[in-house]
Amino acid sequence: MRIGAVASEAATTSTRREVLAGLVVPATLALVLAGCTLRLIPFFGGRSLWLDEAMVALNIVYLPPALLRGELMLDQMAPVGWLLLQKALLSVWSDFDYSLRLTSLVFGVGALLAFWRFARAALGPVEAIIAVGLFAICPALIEYSVMAKPYAVDVFFSVVLMLLAHRVMAGDGRRLSWTLALGAVGLLGVVLSYGAIVVMAAVGLVLFARGLLEGDRRWLALLAVMGAIWLALFAATYRHAAAGQTETVDAMVHWWRETFAPLPPTSLAELAWYPKSVSALIGFVLGNVGPWVAELLFLAGFVALARDRRWLLALCIGPFVSAVLISGLRAYPFGDRLTLYLAPQMFILLAAGVTLVATRFRPRLLGAAVLSLLLAWPALKVVAARAASTPPWAREEITPNLAILARDAKPEDTIFVAPQAEFALLLYGPRYGLDGRDYVVGRSYRTDSRCAYADVELLRRSGRSWIVFYHLSSFHQEGRDLLLRTLKEVGTLTLAAEQPGALLYLFEPKADAPFVTPGTGPHCDRHRTARQFLEGIAGAGRARAAADPPRIP
Repeated sequence: MRIGAVASEAATTSTRREVLAGLVVPATLALVLAGCTLRLIPFFGGRSLWLDEAMVALNIVYLPPALLRGELMLDQMAPVGWLLLQKALLSVWSDFDYSLRLTSLVFGVGALLAFWRFARAALGPVEAIIAVGLFAICPALIEYSVMAKPYAVDVFFSVVLMLLAHRVMAGDGRRLSWTLALGAVGLLGVVLSYGAIVVMAAVGLVLFARGLLEGDRRWLALLAVMGAIWLALFAATYRHAAAGQTETVDAMVHWWRETFAPLPPTSLAELAWYPKSVSALIGFVLGNVGPWVAELLFLAGFVALARDRRWLLALCIGPFVSAVLISGLRAYPFGDRLTLYLAPQMFILLAAGVTLVATRFRPRLLGAAVLSLLLAWPALKVVAARAASTPPWAREEITPNLAILARDAKPEDTIFVAPQAEFALLLYGPRYGLDGRDYVVGRSYRTDSRCAYADVELLRRSGRSWIVFYHLSSFHQEGRDLLLRTLKEVGTLTLAAEQPGALLYLFEPKADAPFVTPGTGPHCDRHRTARQFLEGIAGAGRARAAADPPRIP
């Protein structure tokens, strides 16, 4: 009787596995379709470019292709191939709100499809469903799949390189073909993506280690040649660009200084950088899941793969290790959107961790479902809220404010723009007929909020003025609040328009309002006038003359 019970239980287990295997394709396909829809909604939602997009967009719009290979303006850096691809798309689709985001959409959807294939090939049924679900609804992956930045391209190459490396090690008799495909994808990755280079280093080393263990000399030779070609292309592509970007690199290193690994760590505080940085990355990708919940599941996934899928574990952990080492050399930061390319590996480990921990539950599927929902719930809340905003996934909506400015500003009015708002005005101004208007750029309040007093004096002398704010960063909030508070004391200040991340005010000074400008430092005396940015580009020979700027739709 006991033998019969065991046989019956085995049959039930086998049937359950068959049912799950049959559900993998329709369940994951449904998740992929949902993920594609979530990416298409913000793409067609018509939101404005936010500051980071606007600054790189100005380079793409105003610089000719030859100069995109050198130093960019505004402390911007991006892969050469990505910049040239964006320039080409802009030449055939002049509406930059869509053309400059099309690359990210295509690669973002492509990454989702490639991850679907990889999860089905490398994971069990439940793991595959969990991993694809997390990938599909990840807020960071959705947002950067519709952004004029190269991070979705990073994710695409990260997934495809892992998929091809897994195929190479699958032993299906097509190792040569898959290796050559991997080499070709790597060549594209070098010119289109910084993140791809990090993943390529890890994947190449994992495959080389596999070749050494197998003693396959011909394959090792092929891998060595492939790596040498990758390195040669990398050197040829970035040697000229890096030589002309010394100041930009220094600025970026300073800005991201907290994201470089202390290598080697010399104190407990430096040693703590490593788990804190990985935890911060998990939080950036997943949201606030709960104290150490995602981190423990991440470690459980490490244990699960170490038991019987060590090469898959190497493919997942390798990019993390190479990313940390490269950040320790201060060559590329580790953290936030710059390491979004590690999200696929993270989801693989989390899915494996969920299924391992779920074995402690009865029934196991219920445990897996509860843990998966716990991981996904913060992301679902963010996605629902951002998709329901107007427009969907709104971040810094300056275009409605510029439309009001163009409609209501009189010819004699002064247009005063915060430093960050100038980038948006240069980009969107021609669309609203503002490219012929003069404007004055305010001071930066980042280092000294008292510079706002100098702007108050300027606005008092300028008469009726429109004040344009954009990218309402906390760095400038103290000075911005001081400016607005003081303007209310010396005149009438009216909020003309308010959008996410953007404000438009109308100021009319009172002739009899007493005001004595408090003492400010000499750095507060500087301000720019209209088109000085374009004149700087023209003077450096990096674009057309400022008198004949490119027309922007």
